[in-house]
Amino acid sequence: MYSDRKREDVRLLLSASVPQGRNAKLTEVSLRTIRRIAREPAEAAKPDSGAKPRRSVPGRPSVVEPYRQVGADMQGLQFDTATRHHDYRA
Repeated sequence: MYSDRKREDVRLLLSASVPQGRNAKLTEVSLRTIRRIAREPAEAAKPDSGAKPRRSVPGRPSVVEPYRQVGADMQGLQFDTATRHHDYRA
């Protein structure tokens, strides 16, 4: 991950119409990263906005997510273990 200063340098060179290959050499950033920074939304480009560039999350979507609230609700329940064991002894 590159610092905000490095991203700002890349954006400055891009706005000055410096070719991406030359930009990569000047900033010592890969050409792929230059293209990624160029695609970032404008609000992420403003250093004072506090917005972070959107990052993709690796991997598959969580299978647990639909049941997360059910689990949270169950954590608040108290189970009577004595009754539960009594039922199993018979």
